[in-house]
Amino acid sequence: MDSWKVEDTVRLAEILADRGVDLLDVSSGGNHPLQHPHTGPGYQAPFAKAVKDKVKDKMAVGTVGTITEGKQANDLLEKDNLDLAIVGRMFQKNPAIVWTFAEDLGIEINVASESIFSSSRVLVVPFLGADTGLHQTKSDGDSAVGPAARRNRHEALDKRMAIAHDRR
Repeated sequence: MDSWKVEDTVRLAEILADRGVDLLDVSSGGNHPLQHPHTGPGYQAPFAKAVKDKVKDKMAVGTVGTITEGKQANDLLEKDNLDLAIVGRMFQKNPAIVWTFAEDLGIEINVASESIFSSSRVLVVPFLGADTGLHQTKSDGDSAVGPAARRNRHEALDKRMAIAHDRR
């Protein structure tokens, strides 16, 4: 079966870099019914690494694919020399993942208090910059943005922030 292969992506990346593209977000797609990716933590990273090994510093290269821990994301940047670890689905599952990653790495993050909550009843996480999908209705009919849900999210974030503050 003729199919797009990582070698094709590497060749395309070279052309894109030579034409001035700044960043390539590398993913195998997973959008064909015959595709059977072997998923697991960082399973897309080898594709991004192959691209980065070829384009070097001519273009930034990002990776995706079940990036679930701060150490894993940091290793993709530091050890694999990738430029960006894109954590889309994990942000949807855990909008406070920035704090989780910081805890994993034993580092403190400072966030302006205005960035933590918005007045529009949607939880805003620094660096996320997008709706986190918290407008969905839970199966019991209670809104995921109702007072009880907001209070639970606030308490969880307050606890994480207290832990980070205590580490100072």
